[in-house]
Parts: sequence; structure tokens; C-alpha cells
Amino acid sequence: METQDPQFAPTGIKVFDALVREKEPEIRGRSKVWRFSFDGMSRYFFDLNLQLTPEDDPASWVQFDTESDAWYFGRWIQRRDRMILCYAEGDITLTLYDSAEAYDDALVELCERYEPAAAFTAFDFEEKTMTRYYEDRRPLFYDSSKYDAFLAETKEEDGTD
Repeated sequence: METQDPQFAPTGIKVFDALVREKEPEIRGRSKVWRFSFDGMSRYFFDLNLQLTPEDDPASWVQFDTESDAWYFGRWIQRRDRMILCYAEGDITLTLYDSAEAYDDALVELCERYEPAAAFTAFDFEEKTMTRYYEDRRPLFYDSSKYDAFLAETKEEDGTD
């Protein structure tokens, strides 16, 4: 059985994991960061190669849906090992957080920066209504009260209920 490097939790993409293992991470506060740049890629490389399984599987990667998602931009979250992966126009950043608190704080920052994208939209043609459904981001957090506090603060700022 392969032993896992204590400073790195594998993404499940063998070629990418090999690159990460060969490079020293940048230590940034409560996280380790690896940065790479590749030409000729798109976010779909990660959509097709990450272990995107049901959210109730702690080893699963989950897409962090945003209004900014496009072929040149995407973010994925892996809760068990406290990792966030970002692909933006050929630049790839993998961040591994040293604690659940640091990971949750990073997720709050992502929520502040990126509006959620509608997971799907339903139309009722008889009633002439449109309803958008959004992903619940609570399951991504270790301490979901941090997300609840973010939502409450956002509602206060917007003046909404």
C-alpha cells in the first residue's frame, strides 16, 4: 500500500499529483499552496478527472458553483482533506488548509467573492413564473454556522429577509 505524503493529500489525478509531489509548496498562513500554469487546457480536464462523486462521500470533490464558471474558470472543493482547487485561464492553484477552521474561513471568503450559480431553473408556463434553485453550500463546511453567519450578514447588508 502506498504511503501518503503528510504534506499532500492526492487529488486522484495521477499526472497532476506527481507534479505536486515534486514541487515545494508555498506556505501561506494556515495553508500550503501549489501553483502551476499550463497552456491548452480547460476546466473540463478537472471536471472529467477529479473524483466527482456524491457529496456524502467525504473523499469526493465537489464543484463550487459560481456565476463566473466557464471553460476557462472553475473551483472544486474536497472537504475531507481540506483542499480547494482553482483553474483560471491556464493557472492552477491547489490549496491545502491545516485545519477545519482555516478551511471554513477560506470557504467564507469564496462565498463573499462569488455569487452562487443556479443549479437549475424551472419554468411554469401556465403561471408564467421562473424559479431558480441553488446549491446549498452548508455541506461543504465543517462548521455550517459560519455559512449561516455569512448569509445573515449578507441579508443585513442587502436589507432583505
